[in-house]
Amino acid sequence: MGFLAFLCATPAAAQSPRTLFDNLAAHPSDTQKMAPSIEQENYDIPAGRTACAEAIKQCPNEGRFQYQYGRSYFYNAEYEAALPHFERTAELG
Repeated sequence: MGFLAFLCATPAAAQSPRTLFDNLAAHPSDTQKMAPSIEQENYDIPAGRTACAEAIKQCPNEGRFQYQYGRSYFYNAEYEAALPHFERTAELG
């Protein structure tokens, strides 16, 4: 089990740790962001998507990761691919 997976599985972890993806994709309006904001024009879609895919493998129930992953699709006009991630974010609260 990787370190990130361990932290995600630990009940004491109210929020998952800051990840590479947070550094690449923190949304300006996200009240739970753990890194400085990345505006849409500065968002590196390929790098963000790759980092998020790894974070979601480790913590599939982390809403922050689901939202940021959806954002990578939304910013690339892949709206149908973004929607399931936004819906999952809403389910997770």
